[in-house]
Amino acid sequence: MTPLSDLAIGQKAKIVRFETNKKTLMYFMKMGLRINDQIQMLGQLPLGGNILILSSHGKYTLRKKTAQFIKIIKIY
Repeated sequence: MTPLSDLAIGQKAKIVRFETNKKTLMYFMKMGLRINDQIQMLGQLPLGGNILILSSHGKYTLRKKTAQFIKIIKIY
């Protein structure tokens, strides 16, 4: 498992686990991100900035630091 922040642009992955506290977990759930959701990395701002992902529920922007709490398995 790798963190979502390590996903390359254009790659797809499946969310496996959230490694975070309850407050951040609720934030992810309110956004619509769930375990077993398939996501795709759409882009990233320069210098390690925010990332843009696409899931079945919509497009989301996350801070790279926050994305490290989402553990994924890459889909090839």
